Amino acid sequence: MCRRFWKNVNLISKVSKLIRYCLVCIGLALFFLSACQSNKPDTASIDIQLRFDRFEQDLFRADTLNYDDYVHKLEDKYQDFLPLYLREIIGIIDANDSTISKDTLLRFLQHPDVLGLFDTVQLKYADLAWLHQDLTDAFKYARYYFRDLPSPRVITYIGGPPFCFNIDTEFLAIGLDGYMGSSFSFYRYFPDYFPQYKIRKFDKPYIVPNAINVWLTGNFEYTKKGGNLLDVMVYNGKVLYAMKKLLPDTPDSLIFGYSEKTLTWLDLNEAEIWKYFIKNKLLYENDPLVFSKYVNEAPTTSGMPEEAPGNIGSWLGYRIVERYGAKKDKVTLLDLMNNNDAQQVLTDSKYKP
Repeated sequence: MCRRFWKNVNLISKVSKLIRYCLVCIGLALFFLSACQSNKPDTASIDIQLRFDRFEQDLFRADTLNYDDYVHKLEDKYQDFLPLYLREIIGIIDANDSTISKDTLLRFLQHPDVLGLFDTVQLKYADLAWLHQDLTDAFKYARYYFRDLPSPRVITYIGGPPFCFNIDTEFLAIGLDGYMGSSFSFYRYFPDYFPQYKIRKFDKPYIVPNAINVWLTGNFEYTKKGGNLLDVMVYNGKVLYAMKKLLPDTPDSLIFGYSEKTLTWLDLNEAEIWKYFIKNKLLYENDPLVFSKYVNEAPTTSGMPEEAPGNIGSWLGYRIVERYGAKKDKVTLLDLMNNNDAQQVLTDSKYKP
């Protein structure tokens, strides 16, 4: 009887210790979570009135009884975007012609395939209040870090690639048909244009990261002529670093476009990746035909282990910039984005994984 009692007491004691241990772990987790959150700048007082227009809805709600008035209203509301859309996206006006062929436009709007695409997109994205809010939050951070940069006018559309682009940094255009999910049948009809490694990211969670990437590259363009791989790596790394600042709650898998498994592999093999670049004297390679495979999107990087993803040089550039940011805590994000001396960033970072 006594022996059983002490066994029960010991069991209760062990359970009690386990509970206390779990509570400590939870407390530490909450502490570190709170600490991480406190590092984010407070943007509550920053007021951003982000203009958000649904061009695809305005376009496809054509009033055929008052067609001339309908076209004039489109021209007034989208005077800069509409000609670009008709010329570059759907190609129904000549590159040298600024006038709109009303009959051609009407035939386009009434085409069964086009109407089917519009209806399908509307089923998925009837309400974009969440996107308006998410982009507003991102541009609050942008206003905090880049005070003099105006927030863009956001315009959504459908009609094919490019699915996200800037127009003189004033507009940020988002093609909703580029984010319909990997099972969307349209993508499978064009396997050469939409390979599987790209289709994986044609989904809703990537809209905001892609939009912010496009906005950053539009406002901080890569302008160095005759640059080497290090120049491109550090430039792309700066963009990724800035994306994490403007989207502090977004998972790295969406920022970098890698799976969690790939991100883990990169973390575990960072030193070996760096040795590969040094051993093969890649940093100062200035032939784009040679170095582009390290900084362009692809399923893998040829010449490296099969686990090595495409665009691995940009990820490595981010690591260099991240280390630089830790060493140079007084350098503002704006100063960093305007610093085009990649060698200085690498040297000052003292990067050596």
